[in-house]
Amino acid sequence: MDMKTLELYTDIFTCIASATTVRSLHKFEHHTLIYVYSGKLEIISDGRQFVLMEGKCAFIASGQMAQLTASPTDRDEIHAVMLTIPLCFLCEFFHTLRGAKTQDAKKINVMELPDLPNYQSLFRSLVPYYEMEGEIPQSIFRLKMAEGIYALLSTDKNFYRTLFGPILDNSIDILDVISGTTASLIKWTTVQDLKDV
Repeated sequence: MDMKTLELYTDIFTCIASATTVRSLHKFEHHTLIYVYSGKLEIISDGRQFVLMEGKCAFIASGQMAQLTASPTDRDEIHAVMLTIPLCFLCEFFHTLRGAKTQDAKKINVMELPDLPNYQSLFRSLVPYYEMEGEIPQSIFRLKMAEGIYALLSTDKNFYRTLFGPILDNSIDILDVISGTTASLIKWTTVQDLKDV
C-alpha cells in the first residue's frame, strides 16, 4: 500500500497521505474535525454522503460510524488531517465558557462545515509544524483543540449541545475522561486490495 500516516501528540492529530485510493470503515471515539489539504475525501455517515475537496472541512461526532474514501486527484495526492477533541479536554474547556444557551438544541452527528476563515486558519497554520523536526509542544495542540471548539461554536449554536451534552447532563463515564486521548487508529485499505478479496 502506497500510503503513510503520521500520528502526533498521542491521538490529537492524524495525518493521511496517499497516492492511491484508500478506504476505511471507522467508529469515531472522540469528536473529530477533518480537513483536506489536497485530493478528495468522501464521507458516508448517519445517512448522509458528501465529498470534501481541497480546503474543505467536516465534523464527525463521537460514537459515529463513518465510511471514509480518500482519493488522489489527477494532479495531487490525498493529504488530509484529523483533529481529535477528546472528552477530557472538553471537560476542562467547558469551565471556561459562560452563559451559553442550549434550549431546543439538537445534536449534530456529522456536518460538512462552511468555508470560513477560522477553519482555514486552524489547519493552514499547522503546515510549518509538519516540516519541523523534534517534538511539538503540547501547548500547541491544546491551543489548536481550543481553536477548533471556538470555530464550531461560532458555526452553529447546536454544537454547544453536541460538544458538551454529557457534561450538561451529568452523564459522563469517568473511565472515558481518564482514558485521555487514547483512540483506536483508523485502518485503511487500498481499493485495489478490496477488489482482490
